Amino acid sequence: MPLDNNKIDHPAHYMDGGIETIDYIKAKCMKDNGYMGYLRGNALKYLSRAGIKDDTIQDLKKVLWFVNKMISELEVNNEDIINQSKKWIFEW
Repeated sequence: MPLDNNKIDHPAHYMDGGIETIDYIKAKCMKDNGYMGYLRGNALKYLSRAGIKDDTIQDLKKVLWFVNKMISELEVNNEDIINQSKKWIFEW
């Protein structure tokens, strides 16, 4: 059975709205480095296809999972920054 390249290269559920999701993610997430960009990109991916490909609620729960992961990472990083600052102040 031959592969349908449109389903691989340009699936319809990622083309909704006139812009391919990967292009939107590239434009919006390239400023983020590494892991946070990955998390943001996946949240946008699932949000962009919600109601088009799979179960809408499932896709929106995936969006929330990635957003909550971003929040957790920021909270941990913020706590690390605060602790480093306190350490620096007390050592000085």
